[in-house]
Amino acid sequence: MILLVSCAEKKAPRQIHVEVPAAFSGDVRITPCMKGAPADDLHADDSGLAETSMCPQRGDEVEMLVRRAGRVTRIAPADIHVNRTGDGIAVSVTGRISN
Repeated sequence: MILLVSCAEKKAPRQIHVEVPAAFSGDVRITPCMKGAPADDLHADDSGLAETSMCPQRGDEVEMLVRRAGRVTRIAPADIHVNRTGDGIAVSVTGRISN
């Protein structure tokens, strides 16, 4: 009997919780790796901008849980875009929320 065991378990996506204004729709754009910013429970401004100290590493999946007017909408990792510098440092994390 041969038993094969894999240690290649997929990591859960890194979650970012962000609250946007009640009437907001459009791109939620988060600037990561900001010293002194909160790691989670972010509050976006009227333009959908927020900052976090969280730094998604290359290969990390990110999902957003966006709270708007008391309801939470999940933006899946496939719908999140992480912009990076040439050496892999995340400079923005963007997801779209619509009405």
